[in-house]
Amino acid sequence: MFKNKKNRFIVLLMVCLFVISTIIVGCGQKVQSTQTKVVAYPTKPVQLIVPFGAGGAADLMGRAAASAIETHLGQPMIVSIKAGAAGSIGTMDVVGAKPDGYTLLLGAPGSQSIKPQVSEVGYDIEDLIPIAQLNADEILIAVAANSPIKTIQDFIKYAKENPAKVTVGNAGVASLQHLAAEAFADSAGIKIKSIPFEGSGQAAISVLGGKIDALIGHPIQLEQNIKDGQLRALVVFEPERMKSLTLKDVPTAKELGYDVELASWKTVFAPAGTPQEVVDKLREAHKNLVVDPKFTALTDKMGAQVKYIDGPKFQEYWKLEYKNMGILVEKLGLKEKK
Repeated sequence: MFKNKKNRFIVLLMVCLFVISTIIVGCGQKVQSTQTKVVAYPTKPVQLIVPFGAGGAADLMGRAAASAIETHLGQPMIVSIKAGAAGSIGTMDVVGAKPDGYTLLLGAPGSQSIKPQVSEVGYDIEDLIPIAQLNADEILIAVAANSPIKTIQDFIKYAKENPAKVTVGNAGVASLQHLAAEAFADSAGIKIKSIPFEGSGQAAISVLGGKIDALIGHPIQLEQNIKDGQLRALVVFEPERMKSLTLKDVPTAKELGYDVELASWKTVFAPAGTPQEVVDKLREAHKNLVVDPKFTALTDKMGAQVKYIDGPKFQEYWKLEYKNMGILVEKLGLKEKK
């Protein structure tokens, strides 16, 4: 009897050891499988969707990135233009894509911070993961060089004396420029009359022709007019003054005590749900991209300044911008009715 008990004990012990060893081997295979998956990404070309028209600033930035990133990512990047509905069509393609790192978005404030709060587009801030901001075009307010408004203080004083009569041209209703002008007006305690145009070029013509008092736009579009003595820049919505010789003396809203910091950024996003290991690989590739001479040579040719921000840090900025844009959209009554 004692011998039978001893045999049963030995058999039971052997079974337990077999089960434990099977579990350990299985876990090891699982870890190995996961590690292999991480190392393997990417194994095919990555698609970068640009949700705006061909030949525009976003398209050019996307193609500059795609031309230089293969060295850092290990696979080619292919740019696909999917424009329409202020960037929401292309964004939805990315939001609805498989979150595996092979479909990315080159987004901007209009499509990522404003459009979701103006219209029912089917996505919001939770549906995308920022990988890296590649650049940001500054925003400034300018007047005609012969305008009696010489400084931003003159502009504010004039606006207070003539509430809701000072006309400021922008790139369209609910555009970033429109909301930036309104954000500044709100911070300065003034009321302005926003005039929408199809672009900053048309707004500049109206300013020079004396049809409107001021315009809001990007230095990349207006600097030559300023350099030629046709326009005068009053304020820029950047945390620091610009380095350009033409614009280095233009004060920032922040240094004057106005809490307005906005720019037209171009940022790469992945769909929510993308594995962290893939996100990390993409972040590292874009970190190396922005210092690649091939990329910077192309951005210099475009006149675009590289302003890299890593994904997590950009996420913090984006959340605040998204919240502030929502408040402005609500205040200005820009939300479309269902």
